[in-house]
Parts: sequence; structure tokens; C-alpha cells
Amino acid sequence: MRKYRILRYCSNCLCLAYALFLFLFSLDFIDENTDIDAYIVMPFFIHSIPSILILLILMITLRKDLLRGILLICVSIAFFFFFHIYNNIELLYIVFFPLVIISLLYFAVHYFRLKDSNNY
Repeated sequence: MRKYRILRYCSNCLCLAYALFLFLFSLDFIDENTDIDAYIVMPFFIHSIPSILILLILMITLRKDLLRGILLICVSIAFFFFFHIYNNIELLYIVFFPLVIISLLYFAVHYFRLKDSNNY
């Protein structure tokens, strides 16, 4: 198996794990006084938007690693300003840096795939 395929599988797994990690944060509005009714759907959806966005990018750009890396960098920059990450160093480490590292892995996959296709 070629290097870029292993790196692609690892970066896909990391991206999926990161989206699931963000999905856990969408459960933070539920407390012991919250009833399960129609009022719970909208806050849950609003809190799930970042993970849904990352999963959509993961599904839409299936074999386009460069496009996926660019879109994930754009999403991380949007998260940086939308969630005011520049004010909180913990959010910088939890939300911003993992997404940047995953997008850099996709850039590496694209580079190794181009390098491998030039050798054959």
C-alpha cells in the first residue's frame, strides 16, 4: 500500500474523531431540569452545526484531499473568529489546532499522491 493511502486513512479517522469530539460538546445545554420535547431539537441542532459542517466536508470531498485541506483551514479560521478563540487559550488548543493539524495532513496526502504519481 502506498504512503499516501495510509496517511489518508489516518487523517480521515482523525477528522471523524474530531467531528465526534465536537459533537459531544453539543450536549452541553442539557441539564437535569431539561425535558425531552420540541424545545430541545433546535438548541441541539445549533450546537451540532460545527460537527455537522466538518462531517459534510468529509463526505462531499471524498477523494479531493487538497480541497478538503483548504476547506478545513477555512473552517478553522471561521471557528477562530466566530467562537472568539483568540480570547481563550484552551479553546485554541481544543478547537483550532486539531483542525489545522488535520488539514495539514490532507495537504501532505495530496503532496505524497502527486509525488507517487510522478514516479510511475
